[in-house]
Amino acid sequence: LMLGFGGLTVAAAGTVTLIGYDLARRNTYELIAIAARSTASERQTSIRATLDPAENAVRYLAGALERGELDPEGARMPQMMEGMITAAPQLGMVAFIRPDLTLIGAGRVLSGLQAGRRSVRVWPALRLMLRNGESQSGLDWHGITYVPSLRESFIIASWPVKRAQRYL
Repeated sequence: LMLGFGGLTVAAAGTVTLIGYDLARRNTYELIAIAARSTASERQTSIRATLDPAENAVRYLAGALERGELDPEGARMPQMMEGMITAAPQLGMVAFIRPDLTLIGAGRVLSGLQAGRRSVRVWPALRLMLRNGESQSGLDWHGITYVPSLRESFIIASWPVKRAQRYL
């Protein structure tokens, strides 16, 4: 009788323990999955918040140049770019690069904000972008590019500017 009741008690206690363990394991995995999804969503939101201003700046600038509202050789161009940089702290530089590898732009440099024109013949990544730009349509994100003179890395977004079927 004692073995019978003792065995039933052990079986019942063992069953309850196994069920409790299984529920605890499932709950733990579910909570880990919820935390992981939440973290991934936060990271994605953070990345979008960082990259969206660059995308918007590139789209706006390319559109204004294509419609002829903005002249790449005009004095207003660097000022407009300076305003874009000031308005969006995520942006390191906004630039228009002509096929002759002259950059017109504004950017954050070691000493602060600068706007102007300069040759970028020494930047192989930009030369490659320009070469591929004619066949590009719309926004293109390029990999991380390190600029030794600024001691900084950038993620570059580009948009080919074409006016009257001519690549600018």
